Amino acid sequence: MMGTIEQALVTCGGDGTRLRIRGMDFPASKSFIEFEGHRVLYWCLLGLHRAGISRIVVAAEGSDKLDMAGIVLSGFPYSFSKVDMFKDDGLGTNVLPYLAKHLLDDHFIFEFGHSMSEPGHYDLMRSELADEEDVVFSRFEPNRFVSRAYVKLADGRACPIDALSGDGDEFSVCYPALLSQRYIERWPEVGFKLNGIVRYYCERGSLKTVASRLPIEVDVIEEWEQAVPVYRSHVHRLIASVK
Repeated sequence: MMGTIEQALVTCGGDGTRLRIRGMDFPASKSFIEFEGHRVLYWCLLGLHRAGISRIVVAAEGSDKLDMAGIVLSGFPYSFSKVDMFKDDGLGTNVLPYLAKHLLDDHFIFEFGHSMSEPGHYDLMRSELADEEDVVFSRFEPNRFVSRAYVKLADGRACPIDALSGDGDEFSVCYPALLSQRYIERWPEVGFKLNGIVRYYCERGSLKTVASRLPIEVDVIEEWEQAVPVYRSHVHRLIASVK
């Protein structure tokens, strides 16, 4: 592990258009879906806090999203030592670390505010970081609802694939990720898309992955329906862990 990692960049974008079309109603973005008495962002932040993240940068492309994030933070019962609110240019999720680099540590967690991860998952990501060139992404059981970045594991090493074949050693790769200023320096070379990022680091043997027991971030209603019972169990465990 490359020293202590205590900062996270959390995005609150994601308008959730495909969820709204199917009847879900929520303000601003997917991060503010109401779930178990709080917004999803609340549960995201609680997982990060329980993992020892002490400072966060909250990023969104609109004032409405940042205002909503501020409301969630104002009701959050635990303290972060520093919170930066960053209004980005709406150029997409993958570019956010590059745009916010002046606010970020040498190493940091990059997380979706509309997703949840177990505190232990962040710990495993930290433990996988062995070299300055490494990046650590999360891997998930794939589904066929939305096309994503995919890898095949061979002898513990991730190899990019263009499509799923149904083999049990194929996974979706997504955030949260453990990234670095070194990654940001290389970002113009890596490109704008997650597929390109995954391929670039796989080819160099620098992509590490950690399996998540929780669902991949939600894009469509079918993913949300599958995620709800798993998220509910996760939330109840989180609540029990902080009593």
